[in-house]
Amino acid sequence: MEAVADVYPFPLRPLAPNWVPSRAGDSHGAGMSVLSNFATACAEVTDPEVSGAAMLPVRLAIALTRALPVDAAAIGGLGLDDLRVPLGASSPDAELAERLEVTLGDGPCLAAFGLGYPVAATQQQIAQAWPIYFDRLVSETPFRSVASLPLQTPTDRLGAVDLYWTSPDGVTTLPMATALELADEVAAVLLAAPQVLTLDAVIAPAWVMATAAQRRMHVWQAVGMLNAARALSNRDAIAVLRAYAYAHDTTLDDLAEDLIFRRLTTGDVAP
Repeated sequence: MEAVADVYPFPLRPLAPNWVPSRAGDSHGAGMSVLSNFATACAEVTDPEVSGAAMLPVRLAIALTRALPVDAAAIGGLGLDDLRVPLGASSPDAELAERLEVTLGDGPCLAAFGLGYPVAATQQQIAQAWPIYFDRLVSETPFRSVASLPLQTPTDRLGAVDLYWTSPDGVTTLPMATALELADEVAAVLLAAPQVLTLDAVIAPAWVMATAAQRRMHVWQAVGMLNAARALSNRDAIAVLRAYAYAHDTTLDDLAEDLIFRRLTTGDVAP
């Protein structure tokens, strides 16, 4: 099992068009042991507050922190116009790290999310590649290094798994082959989850009803408000929301709720 020796703030390796997730494990042939250990870690996440089908991604994120040498993990799904959907995180700090990056529209996890390639960065590399994100990450969370892995199968691209360390160089300890194998397993588990009829009368996996995912939908409501009030395209409306959130030191999710619950008006955000 090899750790990441050289970590750069850009894709570690491109995936071929016919890429197939590897389940062969590390060089010692411990593939089944990796999956078995992860299954055990998942089964041991029994806290009542993370029970139920909608909380499956949260349980998976917590299990990743027990199966890998990481301090926190988060799982996000594909969204439109650069707005990924948070599905679950191992801690409130991991949830906040995801919200900060989506608010700014830039960072290592969004890079991996958009490209479909693994991306990893130490503290120094984050500061160099994404300085604005770095400033908020270090001032508002304990995390100092990050890795993001594509969440996909040979036929489906679901999103990304984000891994966080409090150590500036913690990402260099990540056993990449094992981490990619577990990301494959997370994708398989999510795709196999039972489906339900959502509040919007759509058949979808139960985990789309998770609190974090539903809260991100508020951003789209705010986008719709700006569409109607200012005749902005979705992309332009998101840019306006991000600019306001950045200028007022808040997050996209909090700003959206301020608009929806009339604590702010569209005129405040887009004069």
